Amino acid sequence: MARYIHGLSRGLGQHPDVELTLFCRGSRWRRGDPAIEFPSSPVVRWYDWRTPRGFDLFHAPDLRIPRRPPTPLVVTVHDLSSLERTDHATPGFVEKKRLHLARVQEHATRVLTHTDVVRDGLTQRVGLSPDRVVSVPLWPALPRTASEEVGIERSGLLLIGGPSVRKGSERIVAFLERFDASARAGTLPERVRWCGSASTEDAARFFQSLPRTLKERIEWLGHVDDATLDRQLSTARAFVQLSDTEGFGIPLLESAVRRCPVIVWRSATASEVLPADAAFWIGGSDEAEQLAAFGVLKECERRVARAAERGERATIEKTIEATIAVYREAIKSARTSVSAG
Repeated sequence: MARYIHGLSRGLGQHPDVELTLFCRGSRWRRGDPAIEFPSSPVVRWYDWRTPRGFDLFHAPDLRIPRRPPTPLVVTVHDLSSLERTDHATPGFVEKKRLHLARVQEHATRVLTHTDVVRDGLTQRVGLSPDRVVSVPLWPALPRTASEEVGIERSGLLLIGGPSVRKGSERIVAFLERFDASARAGTLPERVRWCGSASTEDAARFFQSLPRTLKERIEWLGHVDDATLDRQLSTARAFVQLSDTEGFGIPLLESAVRRCPVIVWRSATASEVLPADAAFWIGGSDEAEQLAAFGVLKECERRVARAAERGERATIEKTIEATIAVYREAIKSARTSVSAG
């Protein structure tokens, strides 16, 4: 989430047609002081019970909209896991997400999504009219640096995201067993590097639940900066995504442009972000064949090249222009509604 907000804010703040003001729930973000991160954009501390005023449009980058929503209002919905799955969180969490979606349905002028899968879910399951929902593809948010040069020796598997049931983290045990079984005879088990924004305590509790031999293979990096993540993606033998409800495509695209092979749980969202021949798909009946193909150098190079082609087509400029087009439609729609009223 922070990656999306950070990249979108920076891109909008640099666009000549946008005057951006950042509303923050506290004085600081997890990534640092927003006044320092975005010196060209005013930063306002937002108290949730107040309605933001004096602006042409308010964009909520997730489901948490003001209690007294302004108009026009644009909301980004990243996934519908709270509707599709009830086994990944507590009943209270799922109910809260559903209440948020109900408020979005009631108040949002336009809703942004990142994939057609989520867009269709919003119209078919939540009941939003198709003209209110727009799919704006994501981009590789991580800046591109010189570490993408070829010839770097790759080793280890990389996972991104705090350990949680929603992200399929509990699958790591069975996955590594199958991955090890598919490796060439005599090959040492791959080490696992894991980064994410989970607290040290939450991560420790999860890793304590793992078998000792597996726990010893995992290095928990915690929250990392862009330079560290760039280095990890540029040196890992593969990026692994175990979630079947993940709505973000950013890590997949960032791996693609760094020519890091992708091993991903087969899901509708991931299949929309990457072509079938651009990754190694797990969680299906052909998983054994997919993992076997990962060990074939030429096949791995072919899929990496296909993924890189896809990643290079996704740019922040395209995302920003498409987002601004939604803003303009929302403003026009709100004015039309006022005139009709």
